[in-house]
Amino acid sequence: MLISAGKTGTIYKAASYRYEGAQKADFYILPDGERIHPVTMWHRHKTREWGFLQKTYPGIKRADGYQLKFIKDL
Repeated sequence: MLISAGKTGTIYKAASYRYEGAQKADFYILPDGERIHPVTMWHRHKTREWGFLQKTYPGIKRADGYQLKFIKDL
């Protein structure tokens, strides 16, 4: 499984968080490497339309991979 940020959750595991699986990553990656969440794009531009984002951010990509989910029991 390809993890989108390349990290494996080492700190979460060391802090006794429970691994709950993975989900498809939903992020955009700008040409400079900045990762932006779709909600941030919505707040900036009031749209997530892919054509608009490609014109506004030439070279933008969608993150490929998965995000790990961890939960801490309190």
